Amino acid sequence: MTKPIESKHSEQQFLRQPLSFGDRYPCPVCRYGQIEGIFWVDAFSCKFCRHIFTVDSLQQLRLEDTAQPLKWRWTGDRWVSTRSVATEESLLLIWGLGLAFVLIPTALVWLANHTFPALPARESGGLSFSALWTVLTFLSHGSIVAWFCLEYYQIPIYLILKLYVRRLFQPILSA
Repeated sequence: MTKPIESKHSEQQFLRQPLSFGDRYPCPVCRYGQIEGIFWVDAFSCKFCRHIFTVDSLQQLRLEDTAQPLKWRWTGDRWVSTRSVATEESLLLIWGLGLAFVLIPTALVWLANHTFPALPARESGGLSFSALWTVLTFLSHGSIVAWFCLEYYQIPIYLILKLYVRRLFQPILSA
């Protein structure tokens, strides 16, 4: 009888390696700073991105200071995301809504511009006002969706730039 092959990241391995509040771990959000236990509180915090994490009974690290249900599991050398099935299923809906938010207003502006064209203007060689308005609609709605994606997926380079800008303007805002 053959012995079943155990995965490198089996459930037993996670439970055998409990997270210690006295140790430091790389931050799973910014991937730049390190998380360490907060004194007198059963929680971790990152000194760079300033997020707060808690550990549940399954030794999963949970991000507590956002509405997003983000959890990770420590493998001994890196964090592995533990996304829920509901999150995976709703991903297609979220991307569809984002695409609709960009394309529907742009299509409406384009349709209005071609249904009711502007009076002919002088030949300036550039974009007409209606074409410029359509492009600006696409870019503005696209930038909103891109910003939401950056905030949701917490891309490290975005987080680092966001924190540097926050630290740059902190003396001005606190005055």
